[in-house]
Amino acid sequence: MVQNLGALYYGRGQFNEAEKMWKRALAGYEIALVPYHPDTSRVLSNLGRCYADQGQFDEAGRILKQALLGYQQLQKGHEKDFHDTQYTLGEVLERCGRFSKAENAFADALAGYETLLGLDDPETVDAARRLDHVRGKE
Repeated sequence: MVQNLGALYYGRGQFNEAEKMWKRALAGYEIALVPYHPDTSRVLSNLGRCYADQGQFDEAGRILKQALLGYQQLQKGHEKDFHDTQYTLGEVLERCGRFSKAENAFADALAGYETLLGLDDPETVDAARRLDHVRGKE
């Protein structure tokens, strides 16, 4: 419920309220769930995006890396979420001017999308476009 409220606030552009809700959800998940749970990683990913939209890029990167670690521990069934979070990390790194690291994140996301979704999927095509774009900035 709290996680959904965070998404509602985020969709309205109320990032401070979304952040509060997602922090609250995260605290509850960390107490109630096993250390690596999909809901925990999902909240971390959402929180990372929220920090990025507030210009808090260092915090966003830290949180997104934590979400990626959680998804890696889960392995099967959450590959799409993992690659979406890689893509988001690429966006954050690009906005910070860390083009080499952004390139790596976009390349990893692209490889995952190609395997998972196929070459013609819009998300695969978008990841390829972003990768080419960030390569042009180096």
